Amino acid sequence: MELDTLDKRIIAELDRDCRASNSDIARKLRINKNVVNYRLNNLEKNATIRGYYTIIDTYKLGYSSYRAYLKLQYAGPEKQKEIMDYLVSVSSVWWAGSIQGHFNIAVLVWAKNQKEFVDFWAAFNSRFRDNMAETVVSIYYGLEQYWLPFAKEILKRNAQPDAIGVGNRVKIDETDAKLLKIIASNARAPLLEIAHQLRVTPAAVRYRLKQLIRKNVIVAFRVNVAMDKLGYTLYKASFNLKDMVAYPKMLQYARQAPNIYYVDKSIGWADCEIEIYASSPAEFYNTMEKMRARFADSIRDFDFFAFSKITKLLYVPADLEGR
Repeated sequence: MELDTLDKRIIAELDRDCRASNSDIARKLRINKNVVNYRLNNLEKNATIRGYYTIIDTYKLGYSSYRAYLKLQYAGPEKQKEIMDYLVSVSSVWWAGSIQGHFNIAVLVWAKNQKEFVDFWAAFNSRFRDNMAETVVSIYYGLEQYWLPFAKEILKRNAQPDAIGVGNRVKIDETDAKLLKIIASNARAPLLEIAHQLRVTPAAVRYRLKQLIRKNVIVAFRVNVAMDKLGYTLYKASFNLKDMVAYPKMLQYARQAPNIYYVDKSIGWADCEIEIYASSPAEFYNTMEKMRARFADSIRDFDFFAFSKITKLLYVPADLEGR
């Protein structure tokens, strides 16, 4: 599926702030509001836009995150689907995807303490241990998220990623917790609709949103684009380094590269992890070769795989409560 320039510009504005009204987007693009309404309706109708989500820094709310890569055995497509369906159903799982490569599944889990993850892991293994040929668990302590390839070019915001990760604790009340749950998977929810669900005024909702943004609990409002329909595949590249001296420069490179979308931060996997949207294997390999050439003296070894499907993405735990 092809997008024309105007569709890309509309998506880029939504990727910058999907709570912006259609009128605001029209004003920025200097076009008629009805054009934005029509285009956006078509993008949603044909599922190029799958929804709108909020990036919430749940680390600031007292949660830790763990990641597991799973290599399956005795598991055909039906069994793999059963395992994925189970992971998606678990409320503490906030990201789950299928992999093409050495591993078959990746999963990220929120936990308020170590015991919660241990309990999740025990329950998972009690059901599927026989299907696990290999598992690698790491502490996942943050990420930087950039812009979609065409949005990055349009917005020219290479140096300002949306970042979540270990930081100072922020206190929220029960109404804030409910608000975050509402907008986590429906970032464009109207103020009146949110106010009705929370039983407060729209002005109160607006104030709470501003405060959560100011405290960096709400990091960004983003658009969920069906990149596979546009011909893109998400690749993951992991680098082990001679030392960490080059890491800041690799981060800066990722912020400026047109097709790098994530930098993942973990303990127990690799020194530098990047995720790349590419329209072909050749484009991915070209990006990899450029990084290897630039940091040849620092990269000890590297590996990569492709994500075939992202099944779950939700930046807020179901058990989030105010304190």
